[in-house]
Amino acid sequence: MSTRLKIQSVGMVSGLARSAEANCAAMRLGYDCFQQTDFRVRSSPTLINGASADPDNPLHGISRLAHLLAQAVEDALAYCPIDRDKLGAIRPVICLPDSEKPYVDYDIIKRFHAVFEPMLDDRFDHTFDYVDSGAIGFVEALERARRLLDSKEVSAVMIGGVDSLLTVGCISYYGGDLYGQNCRLLTEDNADGFIPGEAAATVLLTRAEKRDSAGLLCTGIGSGSEPAPYGSGKVTRAEGMVNAINAALGEAGYNMHATDYRITNINGERYFFEEDALAMQRILRPPKQEHALWHPADSIGNIGAAFGPVMTTHVFWAARKAYAPGPRCLCMLSGDEQRRAAFLLEYQPESK
Repeated sequence: MSTRLKIQSVGMVSGLARSAEANCAAMRLGYDCFQQTDFRVRSSPTLINGASADPDNPLHGISRLAHLLAQAVEDALAYCPIDRDKLGAIRPVICLPDSEKPYVDYDIIKRFHAVFEPMLDDRFDHTFDYVDSGAIGFVEALERARRLLDSKEVSAVMIGGVDSLLTVGCISYYGGDLYGQNCRLLTEDNADGFIPGEAAATVLLTRAEKRDSAGLLCTGIGSGSEPAPYGSGKVTRAEGMVNAINAALGEAGYNMHATDYRITNINGERYFFEEDALAMQRILRPPKQEHALWHPADSIGNIGAAFGPVMTTHVFWAARKAYAPGPRCLCMLSGDEQRRAAFLLEYQPESK
C-alpha cells in the first residue's frame, strides 16, 4: 500500500484574507472579493470584475507570484504542530501556471525559482520540485510528495500553488483576442464565463505513520483523460473524471457512497458544471440524498494552479472547525485540456 499523506498545516492568501483560517471562514459565510478591474474585453464595453489577492501591492509578474506564495508559506509554518527540530528539512514542491498557455512565460520555472528561493530560510531543503501544469498539477505534486516520503528521502513536503489570471496576456487570451474570438470571461454580455482571480496556498505534508493516524489524510489519488474537453465540439460524458474518481476510490478502498461531499475547481462555466453532474450520475448510483458541492471560485474566482492547495485548505479547516458535511471529501480538478484528476481527503478525529 502506498504511503498515506497527512496534512499537518495549511496556508493561504487571497483577496478575502491573509491567512488560511480567515479565508475559510469567509468562504464558509459566502463572502467574495470581486471588484471592478481596469480590464476590458473586446466583446463588452464595461470593465470586468476580478478577484485580486492584494490590490494595493505594486508588484507584478513573477515577483508578485513569489511574494504571495511566500506569505502562504509563512502562514502554514506558523500553525505547524510539529517542532522545527523534529520536522527536519522540508522539500518544496511548487505548482505554477501552465507553461503551455500562450500567455505564460515558457521559462517560468527558472524565473520564478530565481526570485522565490532566496525568500525561504534554512527550514527548507535546497532541492526544489516544480510542476508547471496549472490546476491539474496539484495531483502530480501529491504523487511526487508520496514518492519522496515513501523513499524517506525527506520527512516533510510542502506543496505550494500560486497563480494570477489578472494579467494583460491572460485577459486577452480568455477575453477572445487569442481564444478563437470566444470570450470566456464573465461580462454583462456573457453569463457563461468566469471571474479571473489570483491566490496562493500551501499544504504541509508528512507520512501518516499508522493506519489510524488522526488528522486530515490524503487516502487516494487518481487521474484520467477526457476525450471531449472544453472547446472540442464534442459532447462530454465525463469519462476522464469518472476514471480519475474510480482510481482514487480504488486506492482509498471504499466506494463513492462512502464520501460525504465534494469540492471542485468549477469556475462558473457551464461545461464544468455539466461535467460534474454527469460524473455524479455515472458514479453515485443510486443517487445520494445529501452530497454537497463546494467550489471556492464562488468567492475568489478562477485561481488556476492555486486551486488544489486552496481546496485542501478549505477541507482542512472545515474538518477542524466541525462544519464539514462529514469526514470524507472527494476533490476534483479539471482543465481546459484532456487531463482530469481526483483525490480523497479523510478526517480522523483524535481518539478519546
